[in-house]
Amino acid sequence: MIARRLALAVPCLLATACSTTATIHRNRGPAFEATVTRSEPDALYVRADDGREYRVPAGEVRDVDHPGNVLALLGGISLGAAALVAAAPTGDGVDRDQQQQGKLFAAGVYGVLGLALFVPGLAIWLRSHDAASSLRPAAGELPPETYPADALPLAR
Repeated sequence: MIARRLALAVPCLLATACSTTATIHRNRGPAFEATVTRSEPDALYVRADDGREYRVPAGEVRDVDHPGNVLALLGGISLGAAALVAAAPTGDGVDRDQQQQGKLFAAGVYGVLGLALFVPGLAIWLRSHDAASSLRPAAGELPPETYPADALPLAR
């Protein structure tokens, strides 16, 4: 009974521990967390904690660490563990049926846990990655704009 409760609690804890905002690493200034809403070849548009959308010039963006990749990785590892447990041989003897049932239960727990982590993690990552897909690295001198002190929110 404790194992079943733990199997349900672990995905909930892991899902809430992962961020849904991207970390935008800049060429000048510190990195910041925001939700990537869209992009153009020369700019990344992000929604900050204050709910406003900001334009970050492409020359300011060094790297974007999209959310969801860790969640998807943990889910993939759990799915792999489920496959290994399901493929493991059972011993011979009187307890063979009981071993088979225990093995299938464990594989099912790891499989459900893996899907519960992998699918949302991949969806979060794809949404952020697709929103930033139009951004192209800028060549030449970096513009003097910074985020968020010099950035102006877009008009709605």
